[in-house]
Amino acid sequence: MLKDYNGILVAPGFGDRGIEGKILAARYARENNIPFFGICLGLQCAVIEFARNVLKLEKAHSTEMALKRPIPLST
Repeated sequence: MLKDYNGILVAPGFGDRGIEGKILAARYARENNIPFFGICLGLQCAVIEFARNVLKLEKAHSTEMALKRPIPLST
């Protein structure tokens, strides 16, 4: 769905709704060398994506969204 875009902007949001989709968009941008601009929660999701897929911390998440995750990333 994102393959025809020249860049991806992941907008802010509140709560945990849509988090995994934002993380997938960040991953797609990173893996396909597409410019990425994460605003607020969008950038937070990019950090989660990087921790999960580059650093191999598969259960990484934000303490803001999932307080009891084994590998919390402070916000």
